Amino acid sequence: MLLLANPRAKGEVVNIGNDEEVTILELARLIRELTGSRSEVVFKPPRPDDPRRLKPDISKAYALSRCC
Repeated sequence: MLLLANPRAKGEVVNIGNDEEVTILELARLIRELTGSRSEVVFKPPRPDDPRRLKPDISKAYALSRCC
């Protein structure tokens, strides 16, 4: 919401994410908890092009959300 309110962010490409690493299993469990789902978590082998780790650089988002 802060990015939407900042005129300097208009037209900018900004990574949105979390700077703390979370495993896919942790994410699946969180989604199940938040939605009240009882769906089974199914494990499948990774695709060859799947990154082993992903941590977005969200420094631009922080900088643009600090002031308007």
